[in-house]
Amino acid sequence: ASDQFSLAVTAFETLSGRRPWSGKTVVEVIAAILRDEPADLQELVPDLSSPAWAVLKRALAKEEKDRYPDLEAFATALDGVTGTYEFSWRFVLESEDGSVQGQSVGLKGRVRFGSSTATGAGGPK
Repeated sequence: ASDQFSLAVTAFETLSGRRPWSGKTVVEVIAAILRDEPADLQELVPDLSSPAWAVLKRALAKEEKDRYPDLEAFATALDGVTGTYEFSWRFVLESEDGSVQGQSVGLKGRVRFGSSTATGAGGPK
């Protein structure tokens, strides 16, 4: 179940360029996960279909019993929704004091639901 949750978080981050829950520290992020609903992915990715968001949101459920029974069921649900979503975002690794800890990284690609296919390219800029 934690693999499913992690995969859903990764999909959310790939599509939106941000985490489903935010906080300035790890403790704040964990508290947000336990307390809050994830950010609305359809607000961040307006062309995301409601069925695709519903599948990801279920996989992000706080309680294991509310998620898909296994990764195969999650994959089957994702394969049942259709849509292609372009993404392009950049991020910079920062330390706690805000100083840059490395190069910025850019990522561009396309996520396609319903065909078990994802493509992308990224690297240091």
